[in-house]
Amino acid sequence: MGLLISGALSPEMRNDQERNTAIPGYAHGQPAVARSPVPLEELHQIEMSTGWSDEDARVLRRHGEIFRGQAEHMVDAWRAVIGAQPHLAQWFFRSDGKPDDNYKAG
Repeated sequence: MGLLISGALSPEMRNDQERNTAIPGYAHGQPAVARSPVPLEELHQIEMSTGWSDEDARVLRRHGEIFRGQAEHMVDAWRAVIGAQPHLAQWFFRSDGKPDDNYKAG
């Protein structure tokens, strides 16, 4: 796989990205969303792997309004983490090396 070079993608990354422009099941803002291909059992295994608990779900429900008020700040902070890692940051760019504003808006 290529590397991020001065804010632009290497030819290998551009080719990979062009092949993967449509993300199955990713329909942000659309009325219909595809059913996840991840079985519920596997989702529970992922939750266990990340340490997610029933208590986490309760806290999220209980403090949802607080999180909604901080959502933009949390997204900006997470994007900074992603942007610092070339293997993740590559997905912020279109095949021409310019930022993919549609992807970032999702």
